[in-house]
Amino acid sequence: MEKDTFIFIGRSGCGKGTQKDLLIKHLETIGMPCLSVTTGDELRAFSNEQSYLAQLTKQLLANGELAPSFMACSIWGGILMRRYQKGQSLVFDGLPRLLSEAYILETALQFLGFIHPVVVYLNVSNQWSKERLLGRSRKDDSVAEIEKRLAWFDTDVMPAVNYFRSKSLYQFLNINGEQTIEQVAKDIMRALPYLSKAQSIVNRSYNYVSSVESPKLAEDHRHDNPNQNPLRN
Repeated sequence: MEKDTFIFIGRSGCGKGTQKDLLIKHLETIGMPCLSVTTGDELRAFSNEQSYLAQLTKQLLANGELAPSFMACSIWGGILMRRYQKGQSLVFDGLPRLLSEAYILETALQFLGFIHPVVVYLNVSNQWSKERLLGRSRKDDSVAEIEKRLAWFDTDVMPAVNYFRSKSLYQFLNINGEQTIEQVAKDIMRALPYLSKAQSIVNRSYNYVSSVESPKLAEDHRHDNPNQNPLRN
């Protein structure tokens, strides 16, 4: 299959990370190597370094503030420059955070030759997200910090979401995130039928190889379908 790009975007607590991991597992199953890019994890890891800039970043994150765009773009841009390999698909989580960053990301994807990137918008309400965040145990999930992050999404991130939604360059998926993990994953797969078809081909190929490994099954296969090889269909 050809390489593809998947951009997961949504409010805090919407399940982006979980759905990203499920998609990556599926891509690996159907033989699509991919690179996962998660800005938040990289920022937190950087903040634990000893440089002056890292210490400023650590204080910024502790105060619940947004890291400047140059830093966020430098982090994910650096990941692409150091780790991206020819033919890999890309899976983004936590970016872009601003409309200006969406423009920069677009230039990177165009440079790498990606056509019609997929934007997976996990659509949840502020109240749903707030209740979910309050139900977990992260130390930065106080009511005040949660409300700050949710307000920031509406004012800063939504313009990027609307940009993706309005531009035909992108395949925009508006997924109801207020469902079970399993149902959200099914909705994503339903919106990307070519991935499900690829899984079907993998299964058929596996069954064919398994039958060849068994002489009796291989003989039955030849009698039933003398000219059929699923690997070629």
